[in-house]
Amino acid sequence: MMTSRMKPLWIVCALTLALPVFSGDEEREASSESNDAVEEEKFELIGGLGTDYKEMAEITKMTTSQQEKLAKISDEKTAALAKWDERNGKRIATYQADAQKARTSRDRESYQRSAERLEDQRKSTAYKYDAKAVQLLKSKQRSAWFTHRLWGVVDEQLAEFTSLSPEQEDEAKEIVNRMARGFLGRRDIAEDTSCINRTISTIRRQVMDSKQRREYDKAVSDKEAEERDQKRRERDEEERNAWRGGGGNNRPVRRQVGGNNKRK
Repeated sequence: MMTSRMKPLWIVCALTLALPVFSGDEEREASSESNDAVEEEKFELIGGLGTDYKEMAEITKMTTSQQEKLAKISDEKTAALAKWDERNGKRIATYQADAQKARTSRDRESYQRSAERLEDQRKSTAYKYDAKAVQLLKSKQRSAWFTHRLWGVVDEQLAEFTSLSPEQEDEAKEIVNRMARGFLGRRDIAEDTSCINRTISTIRRQVMDSKQRREYDKAVSDKEAEERDQKRRERDEEERNAWRGGGGNNRPVRRQVGGNNKRK
């Protein structure tokens, strides 16, 4: 017998079916979106961040707690680089000055390589702290930061050789976003040559039309040829200077008619 407190079974079923059903993934996604929205509303930039880290905080909408940790990393990085510069700054300046005064391309390149090795060491020191900063980011924040960094480099290189329409630019940005989401490198994505080249190659293949590809390839080829010609002109100038006496002991001795033709 049905009492007044009991509902017919068909009513209970109907009410149950009318309720929205979420899968575990949907619940997590909804919760994540809600948390992200809360974090965006709370975003307020604090002081004490370096230039790069300030940009990171703004692009990724870091929480106050994240920014406070980032500020400590920024202080540590500044101190470490100041100490490094104190030990090695003069050595870099000396190598660079010697490269400017070098008489031959071989000497100049040797000094430049020495300076570059030291500069790479400085970058490695800075990267230790940059990696700590990235570890503060959540998944979506990390993707946003890597996308921002990668697009900055890719956009600059593309603009040098071609022009994309607004629609093509959107497609290119989506490719950059995919590359950034899958980036597992241990260095700054904006300095990862392999990732940059793969991204540009994908954009060239999937976004540019045939005419743009031809123009892009020709522009790249022309630039490479110009760089080779520039190096050749520098070598020729060095040889002329050596012949005129600028090379000191490297100056070749002219052949003497009827005399000893051996070089001294």
